[in-house]
Amino acid sequence: MAIAQSIGADRSVEAGHAVKDFRQMVRRRRPVIFAVVSVIAVVGLATAFLWPPVYRSKATILIEEQEIPTDLVRSTITSYADQRIETIKQQVMSRASLWRIVEQYGLYQRLRKGSPTEEVLQQFVKDIQIEVINVKVVDKRTQTPTQATIAFTLAYDGESPDLAQKVTNELTDLFLGENLKSRERHAQQTTAFLKQEAENLAHHIEALESKIAVVKQKADGALPELTQLNMQLLNQADRELIDVDRDIRSLEERKRFLEGELATLKPVQTGEPGLYQHSIAARVHVGLAAGASKVQGLAEKAR
Repeated sequence: MAIAQSIGADRSVEAGHAVKDFRQMVRRRRPVIFAVVSVIAVVGLATAFLWPPVYRSKATILIEEQEIPTDLVRSTITSYADQRIETIKQQVMSRASLWRIVEQYGLYQRLRKGSPTEEVLQQFVKDIQIEVINVKVVDKRTQTPTQATIAFTLAYDGESPDLAQKVTNELTDLFLGENLKSRERHAQQTTAFLKQEAENLAHHIEALESKIAVVKQKADGALPELTQLNMQLLNQADRELIDVDRDIRSLEERKRFLEGELATLKPVQTGEPGLYQHSIAARVHVGLAAGASKVQGLAEKAR
C-alpha cells in the first residue's frame, strides 16, 4: 500500500514538472508564437477582403416517375434515375456545349487570356456542382425499404450573382431539353417494340383460330360448346320419331280396316249392284296402296 502511494506521488510530481516546463517554454518563445499567429491572422483577413467574391446559383430539378410497364423496361428506381442523370450529364457537359456557354456569357476572361481551352473548361466543370437527392421509400414490387432518387440540384459558382443565375438557367434548360429528347427516343423505341409485339400476337391469334377451325371441322359437332345445341336437336328428333310412330300405327289400323272390308265383298256377275260393289272394291285397293306408300315413307323417315 505504501509503495502504491509512493508511485502516485512520483507521477503527480512529474506531471507538475511537465506543466511547469511547458509554461516556461511558452514564455521563452512568446515572441515567435505571437508573430506566427499575427501573420496567419493578417493573411486570413487579406484573403477574405482581397479574394474575389463567389456567388452560387442553384436549381432543383424534380424527377417524375415514368409510366413504364413493369414487365418491359423497369429497373430499380434509384439505379434507373441515377443512370439517366449521368447519361444526360455526359451529353450536356460535352466540350462543345460547355465552350459555347463560355463564349456566350464571356466567362473566365482573365483565364482565357493566358491559358489553353482545356484549362478553361476544367475550371468551368469544377464550378458546376450536381448532387442527387435520395429519400427512403418502399419498393412497390418487393415491399422492402430502398433508396429512391426523387430530384437533383444543379449549381454554378460565378463571379457575379446575375452571371451565376444566367449560367445556371442555361445549364438547367440544357438538362431539361436533353431529357425531353431522351424521353422521345425512348417513347419511339417503346412504341416500335409494342407495335411489333402486337403484330406477333395478331399472327399468333390467327394461327390459333385456324387450328380451332380445323379441330371443329374434324369433331363434326362433338365439341363441348355445341352440347346444348346437340341436345336440342336430339330432343326435336325424338319428338318427330314419336309423331311418326303414331302416324304409322294409325295407318296400319286403317289398312287392316280396309282389308277387312275388301274380304267381305263378293263378286257379282250381272246387274247394277255388281257394278257398285266393283267400284267400292276399286276404292279400297286405291286406299290400301296409298296407305302402304305413306307407311313406307314414314318408316324410312323414322330411320
